[in-house]
Amino acid sequence: MKAPILGDTLGFLRRPVALFEEKRRQYGDVFKVRLFGQTVVFLIGTEANKFLLIEQAKYLSSHKGWENIDELFHDGLMLKDGTNHQHHRSIMQSAFRKESLKGYMALMMPKIEAF
Repeated sequence: MKAPILGDTLGFLRRPVALFEEKRRQYGDVFKVRLFGQTVVFLIGTEANKFLLIEQAKYLSSHKGWENIDELFHDGLMLKDGTNHQHHRSIMQSAFRKESLKGYMALMMPKIEAF
């Protein structure tokens, strides 16, 4: 029996893969769990990935899905939707290209070695 406030949190912390496998066996590719006081919905499988990665903008809002962290990341990229998200992502994307990441190594290595 699980505590109402904790929900599936303890099972998730102890054995996350086992928890997801159990829920998938019980409920199929779409199921929900209670983690850290929040209800979280999981979609598993190729159709779910297609939906989330390609078609999600038609049906889901990143802003509403992440609104509980808005205080930490106010107006952050993962809280934006649609063309607003695409615009801000394109601005940031060059910083994460392979060439850019290599350039950061010269700045990071002295700090890492000193640590």
